[in-house]
This record gives sequence, C-alpha cells and structure tokens, in this order.
Amino acid sequence: MNSLLRGTLLVGSALIVLTACTSPDDESADSADFLFYSSHIYTVTRESPRVDAVAVTGDRISYVGSRAGAESLVGPNTRELLGTVREGAGNIVRNAVLSFDRGSYKRALERWLPNAAAAGLTTVYDAGASAPTEEDAYQILAELEQEGKLTLRVFGSVGYQFGDDEPAARLLDLKSRFTGSYFRPYAVKLYADGVPEGHTAYLLTPYLDRPESTGEPMIAPDRMAELIGSAFARDVPVHIHAIGDGAIRMTLDAIELARNSTGKHEVAAAIAHMDFVHSVDIPRFAELGVVAQTSIQWAAQDPSYENIGAFVGMQRMHDAYPVKSLIEAGALQTFGADWPAAAYFSTYKPLNLLEAAVTRQLPGAVEMPVRNPRERLELSDAIAGMTIRAAMQLNADGQIGSIQAGKKADLIVLERNLFEVPAHEIHDVRVLMTLMDGRIVHEADPGLQ
Repeated sequence: MNSLLRGTLLVGSALIVLTACTSPDDESADSADFLFYSSHIYTVTRESPRVDAVAVTGDRISYVGSRAGAESLVGPNTRELLGTVREGAGNIVRNAVLSFDRGSYKRALERWLPNAAAAGLTTVYDAGASAPTEEDAYQILAELEQEGKLTLRVFGSVGYQFGDDEPAARLLDLKSRFTGSYFRPYAVKLYADGVPEGHTAYLLTPYLDRPESTGEPMIAPDRMAELIGSAFARDVPVHIHAIGDGAIRMTLDAIELARNSTGKHEVAAAIAHMDFVHSVDIPRFAELGVVAQTSIQWAAQDPSYENIGAFVGMQRMHDAYPVKSLIEAGALQTFGADWPAAAYFSTYKPLNLLEAAVTRQLPGAVEMPVRNPRERLELSDAIAGMTIRAAMQLNADGQIGSIQAGKKADLIVLERNLFEVPAHEIHDVRVLMTLMDGRIVHEADPGLQ
C-alpha cells in the first residue's frame, strides 16, 4: 500500500505540532494554499488538542478546525492532501512526486550487490522489474553483466499493465532481446488482490471492521484465467500475488481452468505470499502443480499481528502461512523476501528467513510468542525452501540449488554449522565467502586460508 499523510500530523522532525487558530471568517483567509485532512491531527493545545483539518496560507497556519470549515477555504490554486492512495493508484502519485532515471536505478543496484553477496545471495527472482521501465531494468542487467559487475543470477518478470495488455507476449519479446548468462525475463507477474492493511486483500468472508466488504479482486476471475491461459499457451510461467483466502482460491481456480483449457500442466505457476490459505485449498497446490511461495518473515507474531487481526479476525491470523501443512500435502514450498516492500520486517537476507521459518518468530526474538507452533519447520526443510525448491520454481534445478557434481558452483561458506547453532542465533552466523558461477563475489576476511 502506498500512502500520503498517514498517521498523526505534527510539527518538528517526526511529528507536525500545530499552534495558532483562526476562524474561516477571518478577512485574511480568502483561500488556502494547502489543506490537510483525512488524518489524526494533534495540535498540542488544551482548547482543541485534536482536530479534523488544517489550512496553510503563505507562511502561516490560517485555519484549524473541522473539515467543513477547511473546505470553505478551497480556491483554484489550493492543494489538498486527502489521505491515502492504495495499490496501483500509488504509482500515479509516486511518479508525479519522485523522478528517477535509469542511471539512478543502476547506481542503486551496484551499491546493493555487495550487500547481497555478503548475505549469501547467489540467485534472485525479481517479481517487479522496472527501473523505471521493464526494458530499462533488463538493459541495466545487460550492462552490469557486460561490465563484470553482476554478482548474482536474476530471473526477472513482466507485469500486467491491465486492459488489453498481453504480458506473456511482451515477456517473450524482452526475452529475445535481453537474455544473458546471469539474467533473463522469466515469468508474468499478476496481482489477484491487495493487502489486508488497506482492506484490499480479497477475503472469503467480510472484514470485521467493514462487514459490508470482503475486498475485491484486482483482476476479474475470467480475465485472470485468460491471462494465465495465454501465458501457458506460450510456455511462459506465471507468478501471482494473492494474500486473501478469496484471492488464493480464485487464483487456484483460474490456474485449474487454464491448465485444462491449454493442456499445459507442466508450465510453472506460483502463488506468492498466500497469507490466508483456507484449509480446503491446501491440497490443491500439489494437485495443480502450483508453487507455494511464502514471505516467511511475516509468519512471526510481530506488532502488526493484532492490528491486522482486528481487520480479518484473530483465527485467520493464527492460521496464516501454513507452510508445514502445505509441504505435508505435497506442495512445492519456497520462500521469498518481498524486499524492500515487506510489511513489518523487511529483509533480503536468507539467514533471517531461515530462522523465521524454523522459529515463527522475528530473528533473535526468543521471548516473542510463537505464531502457530504447529507450522514451524525443521531446518532442512527451511533450507530446501530457499535452495533446491526455489531452483525448481525457476526451472533451474538442473544447474543450481544443490551441491552436486556438474552443477554450477554457486556456494556459500558459513562461519558456523547451522545444524549445530541454536535456532535463534541463525541470523547472526557470518557468511565468510560467497561464490557465484565459481568466482568469489564476497570474502569476509580476504586472504585468510
């Protein structure tokens, strides 16, 4: 979710403190330059500590009070900050406010690559390739590979632009022009729904605080099946964001319809995040050959747990991320970070994710309540979810994902044996060396034997 003016409006470094107060009848207040509302405004005054709206004219606060009063100050040049924009609408605001050229993205990626290598990353799937366009993203990867600076393998994506867009056709075009030794466009990315924080995740039953709403799909079910079928017909994998149990079921239905209509039962399909999987749908992942890809660091009972539970229900929160149940039902379960967009705890580091899969707690948080202990994984299963099973998701398990003679030399050397480390210390284990394609891309202590 993207937002404007979220939370409390105060003045100063972190909060805007508002003083002074005038009436809209004041002759000096003809029309305001800025109006602020749809937020919690704390004025730090005894008379009216909390108000609904604030107006600014020139270098002064010209009105503090009700929204109706502020709206009387709207003029032709007044700029109004109305609260939040959600999902795709956020891109409109972001593009209007922020401007990044391809060079900015390239420099940012160059700065991050050593951090990725130090964390032990040798391969990533990028579920949102744009820098600022998809073609720019692949051009950057091509340049970095040519310059010898690309230190991990990148499987990229092409996103659905809505309307009559045919993302599978665009992916094949980009793949024909931008495929290197270490990067390639791989899958079509679709969004079945949004997120529960914004009440845009699509649920099977209504939100507790909005009983008239279950959220709604971001793509109509018939269009979803059509897009997946178009990708399958071209042997293009799909990767679909689905968080709500309604969105997950709708996506499984669409994949089933697309598989049956095209006869393509082997083309890769993954559902990403899949927070709230209904128990009835757990066996369907294996039956339909759908990868269950979970942002496992969200499976901790972090500070967002109670907040989101107030929207979707605490039982739904408790049952979320049923990764062990999916594995037991035969699903191919993998893990992803959703970095840098991920909820309360944002991380790209594999050891953080491994620890979360084993403990169902935040890294190092020994005292944190365990979220649904029944779904904790053994370390071997957690490692497989980030290595060989992830390689299988990318149809690359013949080359990477396990240590076998003949496979690519993508290896990491750790300071300690993870199978002998207390679970809550996994995230602290140092990566001493990272090899990608047989070349050292990270050394913690260069020169040591």
